[in-house]
Amino acid sequence: ESRLRPKHHSGHSDRVARRPRMAEGEPAEALCSELLGLPTDAAAAVVTRWLEKRGMSRTLTSFADEMASAAALAPPDARGGGDASAGVGSSKAHKVAPTAEALPVPGTSSRPGKLYDVEPLSAQQVPDVLLTKPDPIFHGERDERKRESCQLHDFAMMVHYDRFTSGLESETHFRVEEKQVIAGRYVVIQYLGSGTFCHTVQCEDLRATGRHRFVCVKISKNTKDIFDQNLWEVKLLKLLASQMTPQEAERLPLLLNVFYFRETLFIVYELLRDNLYHIYKYIEECRLPRYFTVERLRHVAKQCLLTLQCLHQRDVIHCDLKP
Repeated sequence: ESRLRPKHHSGHSDRVARRPRMAEGEPAEALCSELLGLPTDAAAAVVTRWLEKRGMSRTLTSFADEMASAAALAPPDARGGGDASAGVGSSKAHKVAPTAEALPVPGTSSRPGKLYDVEPLSAQQVPDVLLTKPDPIFHGERDERKRESCQLHDFAMMVHYDRFTSGLESETHFRVEEKQVIAGRYVVIQYLGSGTFCHTVQCEDLRATGRHRFVCVKISKNTKDIFDQNLWEVKLLKLLASQMTPQEAERLPLLLNVFYFRETLFIVYELLRDNLYHIYKYIEECRLPRYFTVERLRHVAKQCLLTLQCLHQRDVIHCDLKP
């Protein structure tokens, strides 16, 4: 019976039996004392290897960031953390990428600038005005009686329908396809893009010639809030056009038509060229001569600023400016 028992079984059982006899917390205390006796870089390398072997990536990242922050704050003579041999060993064991850093802003801090703050930010460090939620802004009159007596504006909107169809459409949103004819007038040529409130297509206007033969048609998405938002866009453009001079109105996109068809709102604009970003990208990909010179950029900036000036003079703020 003893010959059939594996030789290592007895030693293994003795080791397993001896483990509970150690005083509780003694191994941890011994390991902590051993780590405290090591140089900083060597101890950090040991902890890093332990975290890597157990797949604790989040803790490993936080630990690496903390070590990088501590190294940046340490005086130059204390950054070595030990002898040269310890430094060489730690550099081989430490495989975590360093924290991404940016150039410090002059006059703000003596610490190296970072892409984010390592230390938690307390509410006492933030001005009260930034912690106070502002009241919602309502541009207009809240009193219903005053709203009933205020001046009203209106515009005509065509509704296209066929007399042989009644009831709701089979689909909630209008399905657009190439070569489709919308409202018997606009032939879909190609898809231009999509946003939060609508889809945009290029169409040929069968009733127009010359400059506005090809147009941009915005197809509203069919929810109550989005429909109201798109209709407000039409109201605002018509109101601004009525208050501007012909020279100022040229700074706005030309609204050609607005109509209701198959339970969907359609807005027709003049067809514009690609935006500046797409033009720049095309020039870079095709390696064409540089187009955006300083003079051209000044011209574009002047157009933008003059348009914003017209809006501000009529108490309108553009809330979606992009660089």
